[in-house]
Amino acid sequence: GLESSLQASPLQGLDISAALGLLNAKYLDADIGGRDASGQRLPNSPGLTANIDASYTREVGPTTATLSVSASYQSSETLDRFEVSPGQTTAIREDGYWLVDLTLTLAAFDDRLELSLTAKNLFDAQPLTSVVPLPDFGFHEYTYGPPRRLGL
Repeated sequence: GLESSLQASPLQGLDISAALGLLNAKYLDADIGGRDASGQRLPNSPGLTANIDASYTREVGPTTATLSVSASYQSSETLDRFEVSPGQTTAIREDGYWLVDLTLTLAAFDDRLELSLTAKNLFDAQPLTSVVPLPDFGFHEYTYGPPRRLGL
């Protein structure tokens, strides 16, 4: 894998950071439950991750206002592989997705008083994040990311 990051402050009050991760995680020689998994990607290992964060701070009268945005991307990944019949397997995959958060903060009295309005998962992406096989019960348990959340 490879990871790289960058930070910049191109204007007074504006801070930007970005990161990129590349991963090529594969089984080299693996027998999992009698199934040859050699050459397959490891579960829960997206090939690409990226994030960018930006914040802008400005004095507004007696207060300081900060607008922050954070966006993260994750490429598609295989969450699980399971045998549906002898010799036949299927994969549970999640497509790539973006998560975006937005925050507006007002601070006063030398930052002793702060009020923030926050939107987490602004576009309401709810990706599949994990799968737990429960073959003895005849089903799989699926977990999804949290929905959009607003806060004050």
